[in-house]
Amino acid sequence: MKACNNRACCTGFLDRTKNSSALYCSTGCSSQVASRAYRKRHSSGMSLAAPEREA
Repeated sequence: MKACNNRACCTGFLDRTKNSSALYCSTGCSSQVASRAYRKRHSSGMSLAAPEREA
């Protein structure tokens, strides 16, 4: 029995994966965590593009 890694979820689940590596109780929780991380990365003003060089 494991607890879901989504901070908004309070669900426990039975991890039946071969190597006990499941982190979330459902794909919905996994998606919420991924979208929250994406929004956090893109709202902080970080730019993934290389800075332009002056010639």
